Amino acid sequence: MHIIANDVIKSSTLTASSTASGFSVDNLKSDLKASTWRSTSVSSQTITATWASAQNVNAVGIAFANFLVNSTVRVRLFTNTGDLSPIQDSGIQTIAFVYAPPAGFLANNLSSFAYGGGNYHFTTITQASIRKMEVIMSNPAGTDSFVEVSRIVAGRSFNPEYGARLGASVGFTDMTLAEKTDAGNTVIDRRPVSKVIDVELPALSMDERATMQEIARRNGKHTPIFISGLTGGALGARQDFTIYGTFEDLAPMVFYNPNLNSYSMRIKEI
Repeated sequence: MHIIANDVIKSSTLTASSTASGFSVDNLKSDLKASTWRSTSVSSQTITATWASAQNVNAVGIAFANFLVNSTVRVRLFTNTGDLSPIQDSGIQTIAFVYAPPAGFLANNLSSFAYGGGNYHFTTITQASIRKMEVIMSNPAGTDSFVEVSRIVAGRSFNPEYGARLGASVGFTDMTLAEKTDAGNTVIDRRPVSKVIDVELPALSMDERATMQEIARRNGKHTPIFISGLTGGALGARQDFTIYGTFEDLAPMVFYNPNLNSYSMRIKEI
């Protein structure tokens, strides 16, 4: 399990190799799901983040993207803003699984994001102290003629040694209303759908306990975190247990003994 809680993208300067009118690259810093960056082509698109001071990065999360099977993602890290050769390179990662769009939508783009559409991607990379990062994405030809992403998150991930307890769950909150008319017909008022995951970290060491407490205290219910709950196993399950969202509530840390602690959390998608 990986958690990115301190996102450095928000403090970066972003540029893009192409940007469609009305879909600013700075939208990638926003926690509004309906605020997206959109390219003008499906071919290789580069988002470049630069910083005035060095940042430590070993993980990158992408939330709510219109990826398809055979879309690609590549992350490159650079020591200085003017460097042309990266010090770390994830290589090209080809996406092998995506969920189909929600009923009534042709693609997992912005139009469907509020109703459960969009897909996630998570990348780990050897940690480096950097002042420039490139995220290079492409889509195969399909319904959309562009690459679209709502959020990119980057930073140092928290990766507890023993991960989550078996029994973690994922579900969806559907705010749709269904009412019967006097004639007996069902009238549907379609409303937003969002993911929710429940997970327990049952075997935190004292150092991991301190890190988890710091995440809960700093991010609270107001600042989202990016979680990749599974790094192996079935591709659909990996997608299920990846989320960008906020704590629904702040649970207490449970102390079993001086070297064993447990923390439970429910994360609701932004």
